[in-house]
Amino acid sequence: MTKIEGLDKLAHLAVYGILGLLIYGILEQMYKQKRISTLLKTLLLVLGAGILDEIHQLSTPGRNFSLFDLATDIIGSTSAILIFNFFASIKKRV
Repeated sequence: MTKIEGLDKLAHLAVYGILGLLIYGILEQMYKQKRISTLLKTLLLVLGAGILDEIHQLSTPGRNFSLFDLATDIIGSTSAILIFNFFASIKKRV
């Protein structure tokens, strides 16, 4: 099987972007807090999930713990939330 360079990073961005949006939406509905507080809590939860995922990979043959993957997870989640909030603020103005 041929590995496409960078495809795994796109997968991390997409999966953790979706995870971040879901967690952010749940926290926002539950606590009705300021966006920055909800964003920080979301990123901590996503970071925890990413760390657990990377630790799990240590027990998988051929896989390893990657700080780059962990950073990609956080970037994907943060980007998705910021993009969502950007478009939500535009929709409120219109």
